[in-house]
Amino acid sequence: MKSSTYINLLLNPQSLNKGKSILTASEVASDVGLLIQALEYAYPAKWIMSSDSWADVLQKIKAVHFEENVSNEVFGSALADILWQIPDGHLAVKLDGKVLGEFLHIQTKMPSTGHNLVSSGSNLAWNVEQRKSATGVVSIVAISHFPPSSDPQWFGFSEAIRGTLDSSAVIVDLRGNVGGDDAKGIEMVSILLGRELEMDWVQEVVCETAESLALQINTYELIIWNRYTSKNITPPAELTDHLDSLKGKANALALGAKDGGKVVVDHAPRSATSETTLAFKNKIFVLVDPVTASSGEWAALYLKRHPNAVIVGENTRGMIHFGNSGLLYLPHSGLCITLCMKINDLTDGRFFERTGIVPDMRIANRDSLEYVLSLGIE
Repeated sequence: MKSSTYINLLLNPQSLNKGKSILTASEVASDVGLLIQALEYAYPAKWIMSSDSWADVLQKIKAVHFEENVSNEVFGSALADILWQIPDGHLAVKLDGKVLGEFLHIQTKMPSTGHNLVSSGSNLAWNVEQRKSATGVVSIVAISHFPPSSDPQWFGFSEAIRGTLDSSAVIVDLRGNVGGDDAKGIEMVSILLGRELEMDWVQEVVCETAESLALQINTYELIIWNRYTSKNITPPAELTDHLDSLKGKANALALGAKDGGKVVVDHAPRSATSETTLAFKNKIFVLVDPVTASSGEWAALYLKRHPNAVIVGENTRGMIHFGNSGLLYLPHSGLCITLCMKINDLTDGRFFERTGIVPDMRIANRDSLEYVLSLGIE
């Protein structure tokens, strides 16, 4: 492959989702070729799958063809069902915002343990409230999603979490939380622990090639177009600066990435800290459901670093190990495919993708918040 061909993966945000509804065989072949390029040069899943399983996925995609003209939705569904073999919960094939694939929809589960306290009729990301119990005051920290840490919605969050430290118990409501930016989840846990959250239990495996950066460039191009340029609004300098940085790095890597672009980042271990130094020493109940995903799931795992944390509810979504999403656009079909550039590998061997976190206290078909409050928290 020539070093310059990563440019083929770059999208024009103005043409997104404007592919043809009916595709010829040559158009299918062209889009398949672009997908193969992205999978081979921009996607790290090959490093955690067996060589046979990875080769099988590539071979099935290369073999996709139709005897006659085909709709882009049928084509996209065929791709989605093949890609389902890859254990990546973020991986999705979309057409005009609709997620395609039979296997995905079979797997999707509806929650049965009630709604997040700030998810209904509110655009708030979080709220903290107190309720009286037989043993004192219980603090309920409800987080519906994780906007970027710089978002003004987070104003007062740190102070509110510190205000829970004298509670008889803390309940963290992550029901329906589909994720976002990890930063505030890490900050919350660090406050409850009374020290910086150690991350030496996570190893990052990153694909850093011109092709992987092209897909991240696409993501930022689309954000800038949808939120700013298309509305004649000047985008924030930090966004455009980051986009320019990605483009410069992609050009530098176009001549060839060392070790196929595989970059492994280990977090240095810290010295053990005594449990007696915990800022919050009482029980923490973490409410999750089948919608809890990505950074919502990571927040639950972070909270489990506290020795008194208990996860309550149903299995989470299972979108944990892949991150740093990029966007591949197939121009003939108008299909958008989400491909992640990073794998978060837990050093203890646990793997939650598509199965989710199993709660310590499993309940279903009743409100998990009311259930925990009814326990007589001690």
